[in-house]
Amino acid sequence: MEISEKRTVDRYHVYVGLSHGATFEQKFDTEKYISLVEYTCKNNNIAYTLDTKRGGYQHTNGKYVNENSLDVMMIDAPLSVVELLSSELCAMLGQECVMVTHDTTEMFYLSDSIE
Repeated sequence: MEISEKRTVDRYHVYVGLSHGATFEQKFDTEKYISLVEYTCKNNNIAYTLDTKRGGYQHTNGKYVNENSLDVMMIDAPLSVVELLSSELCAMLGQECVMVTHDTTEMFYLSDSIE
């Protein structure tokens, strides 16, 4: 077993609600949104992990909605890349905003093989 050097890196989560910012309803099947995020990440060479979530959000007009959301996690990505992806997803999916969280984590790679 081989383990790379451990290092502390930035970890970002971009949370994108799937209910449209103006209609408060999800227009397309969740799989279509996932495909769009995958295409956008691939087109911008962004390494990511994607997860679906269920949550609620209160819009600036006071309307509260329960909605499906996507959680796009990026580890060791430059802040400029995170901001680019967040901006593109917000605009493409018609969102009022997207939420970005940040923390640091320890990262390493492990490799092994069966002989």
